[in-house]
Amino acid sequence: MQLKDLRTLVQEVKGEKKVIVYEAKFSHIRQIMMGVIPRINTVGILTAENPDGKPADRKFNERNMKALERDLRGMNYGFHKIQGKFGSDEESLLVPNMRREDVAALGIKYGQEAVIWGEKLTDDNNDPFFRFSYMEGDDTVQNRDVSLSGAEVQSRDDYFSQVKGRKFFIPFFDDAYEGAKFERGDGVKVTYRDEEVPEDPEARKLAESLKRRSGFLTESTRTKKSHWHHRGMINVEFRRLQELINKR
Repeated sequence: MQLKDLRTLVQEVKGEKKVIVYEAKFSHIRQIMMGVIPRINTVGILTAENPDGKPADRKFNERNMKALERDLRGMNYGFHKIQGKFGSDEESLLVPNMRREDVAALGIKYGQEAVIWGEKLTDDNNDPFFRFSYMEGDDTVQNRDVSLSGAEVQSRDDYFSQVKGRKFFIPFFDDAYEGAKFERGDGVKVTYRDEEVPEDPEARKLAESLKRRSGFLTESTRTKKSHWHHRGMINVEFRRLQELINKR
């Protein structure tokens, strides 16, 4: 590691007042996400581009990102710029030691359908790992205890983040990475008739949300990332509604 990189890392983990904007090496980002850098215990990942799931022009997105960066500086957060593609090219910021409430608040302020927050935990062998939460507003929708990179990830042409051309992603909405896999049979139902939904506030809320999200999927004015987000949310909410119906 070069001296400049070491100084940046020391400032970052100590949480000094100096705000850091660092074009990180891929290995440094991966080390953060694997939980092996001491005193980096949380991380936020968010963007200010394309608010409300609607495509915005380049100048608007650039202004929004600069505003988000100013907000982070004002909160004394350092951040790493990362690139990605989620239906279209997107710039995001990875923010070490970010509080959950701050990433949620900024996501809401900038009209984001989702943000990511990670927290360092330890396994049974006392080895560190990050648990990443996919958040809609202030609500955690889904957790993942793994982030992926390598040759297979490098071959992806969409839905990835990258640093200096090297790709990674967190496998949200991918059943293969859930503790309990959801088995899909032939002809799986994706909606329920109103009379099938229990008279339960949570069930009714889920049913209404599924209808609303299904409508979003038909809107051609939304970004591909927005469609991906709502498809994944439909899967999550459908499973929970199915659990409630099966309990009757």
